[in-house]
Amino acid sequence: MAEEMTSYSALDAFHTQLQRLVDSTDQRTREAGLQRTKLRMLLAIRRQPAAATIGLLADSLDIDRNAVVEIVDDLVRQGFVTRQRDPHDRRRFLISLTPTGSEWIGPVVEGELRELATAGPELLRTLRAVIAHASAHVARPVAETRLDVSDFIWRGTGAAMV
Repeated sequence: MAEEMTSYSALDAFHTQLQRLVDSTDQRTREAGLQRTKLRMLLAIRRQPAAATIGLLADSLDIDRNAVVEIVDDLVRQGFVTRQRDPHDRRRFLISLTPTGSEWIGPVVEGELRELATAGPELLRTLRAVIAHASAHVARPVAETRLDVSDFIWRGTGAAMV
């Protein structure tokens, strides 16, 4: 039981540190005037060697193509990206950062890298600990039991489900 509690503690510590990092990024991004999804979109566009396409961005960010189009529309209105028809395939649009988009993303990325440099060592220690606990847990033989939500309902209601 003590080992199990240590596993829970390690997993909780990892989630807590990761959430702090995400919250810090969200706050920095909001202060700069955007939401996290738009920041992720700008980063995905920036890391491409050439202009990005809607399909490439949807795959890269694992979000729906229609959502990508809406985000790109907003970023075009804000002057952070341009959208031009692909001269080789008129069905596609090429998305690129504007100088304004590059100027905006620079300080946000700089702040994130500073935060990672500060929080990174502790996050890595916690990640190593939670991976060690996970590996030990997976290596233990466990009797196969299949639980269903209805197995637990009686605890809350005081009556067994039939």
